[in-house]
Amino acid sequence: MQILPSPDKDSQTRAIIGAGMNVHRFLGSGFLEVVYQEALAIEFGLRGVPFVREASFSILFRERLLQSSFRVDFLCFGEVLVELKAVRMTTSADESQVLNYLKASGKARRCCSTSEEGALSSSDSLEVMTVPSA
Repeated sequence: MQILPSPDKDSQTRAIIGAGMNVHRFLGSGFLEVVYQEALAIEFGLRGVPFVREASFSILFRERLLQSSFRVDFLCFGEVLVELKAVRMTTSADESQVLNYLKASGKARRCCSTSEEGALSSSDSLEVMTVPSA
């Protein structure tokens, strides 16, 4: 079964990707992830994209709250996890990290951004996946 995003979710995804592309257009490649994260927070603000930077999520294990938690780079629109990676290409470990974030957060969507030169770039290098909520 194919899950089609609603028009609202499509516009949210476009807003997030557009902001990332604009950051890369201005900064180019070669900075550390934290630089792109700071610039993206500014860009989200300028574009009116609601976000929480380094949103923290608790982890449950057997109905018990663990002391450990995780932080995602951004939580946009209250439901889209955005994780930046300043690497040439994402690995299966990066993918597993984001999928675990999704599972632990209970959120249904994520956006993981990377480029060959370690920065946000074109829509080709922005991966957006929508999965059904549990």
